[in-house]
Amino acid sequence: GDFFRVARPNGQNSDFYEIQARALLDGRLAVPEGSLGPEAFVVGGEHFMYFPPFPALLRMPHMLVTDAFDGHFTTVSLFAAWVLTAVALALLLWRVRQLLVPNQPVGRFEVWFHGGFVLVALGGSVWLHLAALPWVYHESYAWGIAGALWALFALVGYVARPSTWDAVAFCAWTTVAALSRSTAGWACAGAALLAALWIAAGRRGKAERRTWWPLVVAGLLPVAIGAAVNWAKFRHPFMFPIEDQIWSQISPLRQRALAANDGSLTGIQFLATTFVSYLRPDGIRFTSLFPFITLPAEPADAVGGVQLDESYRTGSVSAFMPGMVGLTVWGAIVAVRCKAVAARGLCFALLGAAAIPAGVLLFGYVAHRYTAEFFVLLAVGGSVGGVDVARRIDALSVGRRRILLGVGAAVLVFGVVANSASAFQVQSVTARGKALER
Repeated sequence: GDFFRVARPNGQNSDFYEIQARALLDGRLAVPEGSLGPEAFVVGGEHFMYFPPFPALLRMPHMLVTDAFDGHFTTVSLFAAWVLTAVALALLLWRVRQLLVPNQPVGRFEVWFHGGFVLVALGGSVWLHLAALPWVYHESYAWGIAGALWALFALVGYVARPSTWDAVAFCAWTTVAALSRSTAGWACAGAALLAALWIAAGRRGKAERRTWWPLVVAGLLPVAIGAAVNWAKFRHPFMFPIEDQIWSQISPLRQRALAANDGSLTGIQFLATTFVSYLRPDGIRFTSLFPFITLPAEPADAVGGVQLDESYRTGSVSAFMPGMVGLTVWGAIVAVRCKAVAARGLCFALLGAAAIPAGVLLFGYVAHRYTAEFFVLLAVGGSVGGVDVARRIDALSVGRRRILLGVGAAVLVFGVVANSASAFQVQSVTARGKALER
């Protein structure tokens, strides 16, 4: 109920976007020296924030009027991104159903099934972990998720029936994603370019070939905007100089990781470690102490002797979101097998969503918040799988439907309880306080 709470009592790491917004109001990307602590990147003697600036842009209108909420706007921002994600998910479900099951009435079981899917996606997933800690790391993911999900919703609509509105919407929301979490924007743009090539090849129909170019423009423009911002800060269109971060200069562990990996923290050598950490079926812990379900007891182990930068207690996608994972696997099968030309956009949306986690899978840093990279894939794939499963189950006998409804309800309750419990513990341990200390 506290919309102005912060992750830590001193507000550490919850005020970065306010700092960036105030710098932007002064006409510069560089922030005051020392304002970001060890998170700052020092390039050309100036301090920059790694995170793209979209959430900072949201703060600028109210900061023109007052500075009363400086450092306390993150929870409000997280909530706004969550609401937009909720609307996008509901609209995506309906659009998928229109493509896969056109002109058929909605069955009673379908109503309950889709309602359950929306509930577990928004209240029984990594979203609770993001909301538990209102700071810069999670806010960037929240807006990256919202932007990417809206963008892929528009992409599915454009492939089904090309329109200027969907092209403009895709461009706008991909820009939001790219300026919140860069890899999310790049993945959406890549999906659009693949769809444009498919349309240009005449697979959408010869009469529709000329509709390829708006999708190319809509995909390239957000990438260009994001690259321009990155270039202005780091003199590179896409990468950032990890060696120029203050933390790289004061952390012996970071220095060992850089030395062991040729000066970089990304590479194929980390894939085995991250893949196991984020997808292992036993990436969860059950205890006899409240809150009974938590993240694994130990940080993720490095596989193959690689030197990681950091490794924290990290739950897996399959253990904390099993229902969404199962529906996503089935949804991928359904999308590939679907013969309807209008539904081909589902394949491109799935490819784009699947590309979003590529960055963290090749990054030598393991943390539970990075499972948020998989959310868009689970939302898109789960929507496709959920529509098909609900349609099939609705045709079964009443007895079988009740059994499957019970199974689905159990999976839903587990997702809500497990993610609520782990989020509560993470929030409490980070915030500390006298009760926890006692």
